[in-house]
Amino acid sequence: GKRADGEGKGCEDVMVVSADEVGIEHEAVLRRAWYAKNTKVKLRVDRERKSQKYIGFLHESDGSVDLMRLERGNTENIVKALIELTLKYPGKEIVVVWDNAGWHKSKKLREHLGKGNILERIHLINLPPYSPNKNPIERVWGEGKKSISNRQRAHFEDTRNAFETFIRSNKFPYRLTK
Repeated sequence: GKRADGEGKGCEDVMVVSADEVGIEHEAVLRRAWYAKNTKVKLRVDRERKSQKYIGFLHESDGSVDLMRLERGNTENIVKALIELTLKYPGKEIVVVWDNAGWHKSKKLREHLGKGNILERIHLINLPPYSPNKNPIERVWGEGKKSISNRQRAHFEDTRNAFETFIRSNKFPYRLTK
């Protein structure tokens, strides 16, 4: 709880998440087709690859994940995602632990941090370089991708929905502290 002198924040006011971006891809693949004997058949296959990037925030408290679509990984989109996170959890100090991607450390991002700025409740901690094994959300992405693999869906929307549903409807056992 709060200290009697009003100094400091109580633990319940602090939220710790590990964060990272991930991309999923979809490519239509035709495996079999039935057609009548002695008929000419033309098959058109949509070979267009589609992909979707996300940022996820894995909560240390309960293993739930806030998942947001990203147009691409860059400072502007990361700032938008962090703003969205602060709006979802008003009154919380939010500690974000993530890797050293350029857009996680950019000057443009840092300009929004600190007292009086739009991301003043966000506190960033960078993991050591080249240590993706230290970020528990990587394991969430592994499970999420496994959950949509081996099943060809007709439309990219279906693939995207399956991935989003899996991530949002599960609680994951992975934590920074383990």
